[in-house]
Amino acid sequence: MKTLFIRAAGIVALTLVLLIANAQTPAPELKHFSKGGLSFDYPADVGLQDKSESGGQKLVLTHADHGAQIIITARYQLIDSAEQIAQAKKEVLDSFVDRMVKEFESQKTHVEHAERQIEVGGSQASGVRLRCVLNGQPENAEVYSTVIERRLVMVSFIGSDKELRAAASAWSTVRTSLRVGQTVDSLTSALSSLSDVGSVTGTTYENKYFGLRLTIPTSWQVLDSNVRKRISEKGKELMTSDDPSKQRDLNRAADNTINLLTVAQYPPGEAQPPNSMLICGAERIPARVGKDTEYMAALKNTLKYSQVPITVERDIYSEQIGEVAFSVIDFKSNYSGKIVSQKYYAHIIKNYVLFFIVIYQMDEQLKTLNEVLRSAVLQ
Repeated sequence: MKTLFIRAAGIVALTLVLLIANAQTPAPELKHFSKGGLSFDYPADVGLQDKSESGGQKLVLTHADHGAQIIITARYQLIDSAEQIAQAKKEVLDSFVDRMVKEFESQKTHVEHAERQIEVGGSQASGVRLRCVLNGQPENAEVYSTVIERRLVMVSFIGSDKELRAAASAWSTVRTSLRVGQTVDSLTSALSSLSDVGSVTGTTYENKYFGLRLTIPTSWQVLDSNVRKRISEKGKELMTSDDPSKQRDLNRAADNTINLLTVAQYPPGEAQPPNSMLICGAERIPARVGKDTEYMAALKNTLKYSQVPITVERDIYSEQIGEVAFSVIDFKSNYSGKIVSQKYYAHIIKNYVLFFIVIYQMDEQLKTLNEVLRSAVLQ
């Protein structure tokens, strides 16, 4: 049986393509939570309280102006059977619903129940909507649960009709961006195995672990670690599969990449001329991948899950970076009629695949990106 390889470089690159393609339309300001394998985006006007305990994570988000609450619970205990799923739902979802019903009924009101389903983190979550009238005001509590990466996750949305309408966008942002992985942040774990993740001094990027040094164009923007991490998280939203096992592979691949350096011609999200970017990253050598060309073949397989049309312009060939032969593939993406070009470079060094991705829209930008790569030294 042929093994499905999912490679992280394609996931990261697709995120950068959309950052470039959407550059003329600044995205709404969002904050990002990431801890213990749980991550999600949420609007800046929503407050967050971390009420996690030893058994799992609990995050309470409250809309600043309207008071609607979003509660996220993710148990640490891993689930391996249908019986464990049923028990976990009983302990988490059923008990929470029971408490909400008792709270409503204590105020002498009739509570309506309606079974519902909704998408949470790319998975279908089932649950219930509770509805009653308190002091002449309709009140609601939507509660859903699902299993992601063997962890039970419950999300709830609580408030009056008016409050829920005002916070609907925040609810959608949190649900769709929510990701659950291992309880130990796999990115942090991967980073700790590198003796040096690199540093920028002036216009020079240097990474001692890979023996890499290159020159960044003077006026370009070096994106900070928070942006680089969000690129990795956002990439999970842009590569999807209806097959749960393949979706898990896609999520794991995004978690397993290390974004060492990302530079942009212009700040992403600001009104500007067409943008271009370069990313340097690393991924642990995947099982059964021993050559650069095998990695690139797997990369092409990953891109079929892209939500943006991608075509191969030039298939696997070789090109020198720092006097070292890298495997390269040229792609083009069509995002709502906007053509964005990409070149992917990959080479196995030590225990990692070191990769470069250049993304551009004009020939002059490619010339600049080529100069950056020609400046690279690998020792």
